[in-house]
Amino acid sequence: MAMGLLPRNKSSSCFPTNAFTILTLLLSFFSLQTAAGDYRLEQERDRITRLPGQPSKRELLSVLGLHHGGRPNVGDKRTAKDAYTFLIKWFNRFPQYKHRPFYIGGESYAGHYVPQLSQLIVRGNKGIKNSVINFQGFLMTSTFGGNDKTCRVKYTKMYLKNAMVQNALHVNTAKMVHPYTTCSQYVSHDNWTDSASSVLPIFKELIAAGIKLWVFSGDTDIMVPLSSTRYSLNALKLKTLSDLVPWYDNKEEVGGWLQVYDGLTLVIVRGAGHEVPLDRPSLAFILFQGFLE
Repeated sequence: MAMGLLPRNKSSSCFPTNAFTILTLLLSFFSLQTAAGDYRLEQERDRITRLPGQPSKRELLSVLGLHHGGRPNVGDKRTAKDAYTFLIKWFNRFPQYKHRPFYIGGESYAGHYVPQLSQLIVRGNKGIKNSVINFQGFLMTSTFGGNDKTCRVKYTKMYLKNAMVQNALHVNTAKMVHPYTTCSQYVSHDNWTDSASSVLPIFKELIAAGIKLWVFSGDTDIMVPLSSTRYSLNALKLKTLSDLVPWYDNKEEVGGWLQVYDGLTLVIVRGAGHEVPLDRPSLAFILFQGFLE
């Protein structure tokens, strides 16, 4: 699953010698049409239109990966490995894009598979002077995990497993034999065999490798609240270089705030929920441009 800003021909303002390549990890065609790229589905007219204000200087190549079900060993590790294999084969097929600055982006559960793929790339590049994947950094929303010192998840699970609570909520009336869990493997990920409890150790490894890391969060996100994101980042114990500096949109209005750590930048997007590009596309584009500069 990839989306890249790539030069289409010599007449493009992005010349092959200096253009960069971007991989945006998406979950579906829905994500492609609502959260990434230059185009959106205009439902009333049943057609695809370009978003206003998007630059025509850059050519956009979108490739969405599809797969067949039934594979028994899917999970975080498999996802990262498959994406890494795809990248190696893609660069071998299109060698003109080798060695260019390469970035990865994603949102929501990309908080897992973006750093996991990044880790594979960094480890694969060790000892190689002119690596095929010239990995520079990633831009992603947060789904960190691994910071439950107050045992909120543990106690919540215990509470919702209680038969009296389930009866009061009118749930589990069929008396399912499997226990309650926050993200049920039986419901949404029947064959998902692994999911890292935390990716913060990967962050530490990538920061030590000098990779550019940007994490963005909507200030009205109720799925992964901003407070949770900041709480997780604080667990890295990074030195704060600047604390909550405002950034502005094209109308000189506050678009959000920046918190810069030594090795990582947190970008807060004003008025955005869990899916920033869907909620505030113009601010997401400014954020995207700022990341690449």
